[in-house]
Amino acid sequence: MKAFILKTLCLAFVVFAAFMVWALSIRAPLRAEYWVRDMIVVKKHMLNELPSPRIIMFGGSSVMFAFDAVKMERELKVSTLNFGLHAGLRLEFILNLARSQAKPGDIVLLPLEHVYYTDFYKQWTSWQLRNAIGWDDASLQALSVPQRVVVYYNAFSGDILHDILLAKYDSFYNPVQLAPRLRTPQQAIDSHYAGKRDQNFAYEYIDARGSTEGAVEAKFNGPSVAWDQPDKVYPMARDLLKPFIEEMKAKGVTVYFAQPPYLIDGKTYTGYEVADAEFHKQIKELGSEVIDNRSQVCFARDMFFDTQGHLNVRGRELRTQVVIDALRPRLKALGLPKDPPALAPLP
Repeated sequence: MKAFILKTLCLAFVVFAAFMVWALSIRAPLRAEYWVRDMIVVKKHMLNELPSPRIIMFGGSSVMFAFDAVKMERELKVSTLNFGLHAGLRLEFILNLARSQAKPGDIVLLPLEHVYYTDFYKQWTSWQLRNAIGWDDASLQALSVPQRVVVYYNAFSGDILHDILLAKYDSFYNPVQLAPRLRTPQQAIDSHYAGKRDQNFAYEYIDARGSTEGAVEAKFNGPSVAWDQPDKVYPMARDLLKPFIEEMKAKGVTVYFAQPPYLIDGKTYTGYEVADAEFHKQIKELGSEVIDNRSQVCFARDMFFDTQGHLNVRGRELRTQVVIDALRPRLKALGLPKDPPALAPLP
């Protein structure tokens, strides 16, 4: 009996090991958020067209909705790009993107969503693994083999396996289905500038400086993010942010933080000032500063588009003005704008 159990355990281990070897090596254009991949390509292209010094805003999708980069550039006379993407991406992904794009003299603004200051993404999510398999192999390759095993153990799912097998099937029998997922960078750029839009709004609809277009409605009916969050920078985020800030300083890049939006919902919010002050203090200890206060970024419900982090065009106008007013004296201290300003033409 003991021998049978031992053989069974050994067989299970072999099967598991074989599966992990297969899973760690397999890549397929499975169902994923390929618009995020294309958005990165397009925004890199946009950024490369802008002369330094530049203001570059990095973060999730709330950044895309909250800031009008065209307005910022016109008023501040400094090249500006909205590099907001998707809050499902890992913080290290966003910071590595900023590392690769920022040049000496640039200003990196991080209006990060609340989740990025917590340990919520301590473990990879299925969404993150799915997109890494589909279009972001570099994030997986950056992990050691033991780290990848842990990621797959925690995040691999039956849905991912099903979609991998379906993508492999489609690659032989229905390749047209996979064509949008297999776009080259140039095809993504060409598709963006072709300007073909068959609806009023889509996440990939962005203007010449990377900000969302078409978010005019007020559809969000849910609750606000808690006003007392974030109240601190958790160890995982601190361990990523501190070396990033130090590296950027050594490179000649200035890093600032800004607040995400909060919803006013007919309530009186008290006590958040203490959390806000502590948050400012901890960012300062990391070597940077938060350029606005929580009370400045609270908006009525009719200024939110479809989620608690997405402002519509009315909310964006107010949020953008707050950041312009906060940046103006800081830019002046940095000797900006230049005289004459170094700007690329706006359409």
